[in-house]
Amino acid sequence: MLVVSEPQLTLQWPTGWGWISEGGAAASPQSPGKEQCGYRPEWLHSAKALSALQTPSVPTQFQSSVPSLRRSPRNMGGTAAPDSSWKGNLNVPYNVGPGFTGNFSTQKVRMHIHSNNKVTRICNVIGTLRGAVEPDRYVILGGHRDSWVFGGIDPQSGAAVVHEIVRSFGILKKEGWRPRRTILFASWDAEEFGLLGSTEWAEENSRLLQERGVAYINADSSIEGECHWSHRKRRDHGSRSSLVNKLCTNKEGKLIGM
Repeated sequence: MLVVSEPQLTLQWPTGWGWISEGGAAASPQSPGKEQCGYRPEWLHSAKALSALQTPSVPTQFQSSVPSLRRSPRNMGGTAAPDSSWKGNLNVPYNVGPGFTGNFSTQKVRMHIHSNNKVTRICNVIGTLRGAVEPDRYVILGGHRDSWVFGGIDPQSGAAVVHEIVRSFGILKKEGWRPRRTILFASWDAEEFGLLGSTEWAEENSRLLQERGVAYINADSSIEGECHWSHRKRRDHGSRSSLVNKLCTNKEGKLIGM
């Protein structure tokens, strides 16, 4: 499967790299929808695991893709896009398919794909700061630490924030302070592969989380600079959540103190 990025939803890096959002539900091949923690040697040679993904998926940036791929959006068949929210910045009709117009589907593209197909171990890191008043109630602060490409924003800006909070709370704990509720600090592995680390941990602890979980705070891309997600917010407003945006702007929508 060839995934051609939409320029409106793509962060343009100086080197021409593009950002493409992954989607879908996380599931491990041996037991989809169920927890699969621990280690079993037989998984390393599991034919079911190694053959679970038969279709290679290759993301490619529209501007740098081969001519036939750049022509493919212009030849999409099927019905037109329902409304403008389905359309981006390309000069194409944005039909939703299925198939292509005319005989475009008969064209072939030859690509050489190099990937590693193996079962390997992933590791989550969980830290606990026991609460003083409600130790059986959990507030979770977490984020993943694996990256797809450079990782400066996603995830290391978030990972740095989590580490600094852990360090600060550790100092307070030495001075005798404890939070009201128990705080769990989580560093997830294999997020870019499909949210696997956090999903497996949540599935294993689903009953505990349902009964005692109070809140989960996710620290992923906590800080962003000039390389902003232009499709989320205009440059002068940065990239903030709606709650933070209310704190940072006045009634006219202008930044406060900036």
